[in-house]
Amino acid sequence: MFYKLSNTASKERIEREFNAKFKYPNLYESNPLINGFKEESIYIITDEMPHQIVPGIWGLLPKDFEDDWIIFQNVNNTLNFDEDMLQNDNTLNNQFCSKRCLIIITGFFTSYIKNGTIYPYYVYTKLNNPISVAGLYNKLNDGFKTCTILVSEANNFIRNIHNINVKMPLIIPKEARENWLKNESNMDIESFAKASNEIDLHAHPIAKEFFKNDIVFESMLEPVNYKDLP
Repeated sequence: MFYKLSNTASKERIEREFNAKFKYPNLYESNPLINGFKEESIYIITDEMPHQIVPGIWGLLPKDFEDDWIIFQNVNNTLNFDEDMLQNDNTLNNQFCSKRCLIIITGFFTSYIKNGTIYPYYVYTKLNNPISVAGLYNKLNDGFKTCTILVSEANNFIRNIHNINVKMPLIIPKEARENWLKNESNMDIESFAKASNEIDLHAHPIAKEFFKNDIVFESMLEPVNYKDLP
């Protein structure tokens, strides 16, 4: 699954891209490595407020949950949800029908195994534009929002650089963002998955220090050349 994201875009660039404003603009900071194994916030646009950008804690929690975030994630990791689960889980189906969001990133990471060694790749768009990923969210009793990323079948490009599993984040193209946020119970998720697979993505290998959870360095997203990698 996908437990690390990147968001290097400026506040102004995000607001232009999504035609939305930050609710708390002074709190926004770009982050080259958002680590899902820690309690971190990512920025989202919800179906309730489609022109407002707000922080959401990554990792969906039940509305009435009062214990620590890490305790729930250790028992039931909700950083990602597979689109297939929406067909078989009534709780998720209800969530999908009424609590959808766009999760704002500029890239995500994949892993490629070769000769017993794992190599990280950074995935992004050609111009490194902000990307909108399909998400579900929940509002806790204390007012905080928590969210999760939807993943779907990977396209051929991602499968070429991600041979651990066959999934990728469900990316919502710009022209489909409004439809994703519409409150329609009969939404056809397959159409969004198809559009996601057609998005033009780019990628390159990065330094293996990426796998050291507490290391964040200025050049971490820069390309690194390894022999005989795709």
